[in-house]
Amino acid sequence: MSTPPAAAMPITERNGMPTMTRPSSATITVAPANTTASRFGTSLAPIADLDGDGRDEFIIAQADGTITVCDRNGRALSGWPFKTGHAIYHAPRIIDIDGDGRPDLVFTAWNPEGVGVRAGYIMALSRNGTPLAGYPKYIGKTVAPLTFADLNNNGYLEMIAAGGINYTGKQLHVFKTRARNHIKIAVLGQEVFFQ
Repeated sequence: MSTPPAAAMPITERNGMPTMTRPSSATITVAPANTTASRFGTSLAPIADLDGDGRDEFIIAQADGTITVCDRNGRALSGWPFKTGHAIYHAPRIIDIDGDGRPDLVFTAWNPEGVGVRAGYIMALSRNGTPLAGYPKYIGKTVAPLTFADLNNNGYLEMIAAGGINYTGKQLHVFKTRARNHIKIAVLGQEVFFQ
């Protein structure tokens, strides 16, 4: 068995979940995109193929507002990390929010210096770490994850966010998106993609 390079984060298993350990001893638990595990008391780091190379990347959100996308060797991809400077309490959702066929990262952040609706917001980043047009969307203080659902049966998912803690804004926000619900299944060794 060979030793991984110093810059790599070897993947092991902890509590039945894949885990990456940085040389500095920081531990990152990962799971498929858009999953959470309450047994850890926090959101797990999602994985998704953001750069289109056929391999999943790790999306790491830290409480200090830093989001990093790393390859399987633990190296940050070009354009990352993205630093909000504000608290992030949940892993980003990986979803094609603008309908361009490429995955985006969407999350909520809390700005303790913000007043009123500027106390919290939704941020959407491209797979290259740049903010999407129209973001951030200010919703008041928030520590809740985002939910996506097709509320009006038009084929597009609405983005649902809780905000306005301590009366800093409306309590519930619903935004239209260009995201669709995609289903992938394996059929007799073939992958089929439904739109």
